[in-house]
Amino acid sequence: MSDENRGQITGLYVMASTGAVAIGNLIAGALASKIASGNTVILGASICIAGSIFFMQQISIFRDQIIRN
Repeated sequence: MSDENRGQITGLYVMASTGAVAIGNLIAGALASKIASGNTVILGASICIAGSIFFMQQISIFRDQIIRN
């Protein structure tokens, strides 16, 4: 990978991670005004846990694909 591509990928990563935080804050704020802040935190944590469980179930598939390549 060339230095130019590495810089482009780094820029894309920074833009995506910075934008994701702002959009997540906007969604959480709107949701908190509808269902209360405590419920919003519980919902966010539940989504994170569900995503973690899904990833743990798929990790062997990812590992096999990485080893093959």
